[in-house]
Amino acid sequence: MKSQINMTGSAKLSTFNQFQNTCDEHGIIFTDKDIDVLRDRFSLYGDEYQSNLMSAIRKRAELNNKRQKHIEEILSESCNVPKRYMAAKKEDLSAEVLKEIDAFTTGRIEGLFLPGGPGIGKTHLAVSLMRESILSAERDITFQAPDRFYVKQYLRPYFQAIPDLLSEIRNTFDDDNDLSEKQLMEKYTGEGKDQNHSFLVLDDLGSEKKTDWSEQTIYTLIDHRYRNLKRTIITSNFSLNEISKKYNDRSASRITEICEVVTLKGI
Repeated sequence: MKSQINMTGSAKLSTFNQFQNTCDEHGIIFTDKDIDVLRDRFSLYGDEYQSNLMSAIRKRAELNNKRQKHIEEILSESCNVPKRYMAAKKEDLSAEVLKEIDAFTTGRIEGLFLPGGPGIGKTHLAVSLMRESILSAERDITFQAPDRFYVKQYLRPYFQAIPDLLSEIRNTFDDDNDLSEKQLMEKYTGEGKDQNHSFLVLDDLGSEKKTDWSEQTIYTLIDHRYRNLKRTIITSNFSLNEISKKYNDRSASRITEICEVVTLKGI
């Protein structure tokens, strides 16, 4: 929901209590969250925050506009989404599919498991949810002092095919690799201190060559994401019963605990 406020460079606290007209100077549309921040800061600190609050909210608006304009660039360069799926968006999904994934999109569950044969839209659905999470992410404004603020970065989702993930982990065994196996795993489990993937799409589970190492690595990854309540979407050409036979019961069990199973008939 959006609200418009009469706001100029010389606005006072009383302006925030009236909620009328528009900002002629900057044409800024304030969200309800912006209004709460503004009213709170003015009530506590008065006019010393005024110009900096406006600057902070303008900065957030600029970043949000940039995010809208460059969404495909973000998906490609920051989220590792393949070009084939770059245009996937929530508007492509049927009402039936939207209903089935509602628990995930509203944050009531952490994960989705999307089984089924090739060409039914599993990866398309996963990437459309990545796009939506970027476009709808909130950027909080934090003040360190009246004249110092920063606009927090939103958490970006990340896409990785299971075979590529395992290959990336194997590469850490080389002496000249900058990352250790532990550091890379922490990035994917969402437990890393710096960069980590709080929302991860694991594509094409079951397409990799199965070994004891790959089986244990995949289980560890899913288990740690389950323990830490990390948002996870897993796609596979195999059903949970087939996953159980290909790997073991504990892997299939962890998937059911972290994910809701959504079987697509097309999107």
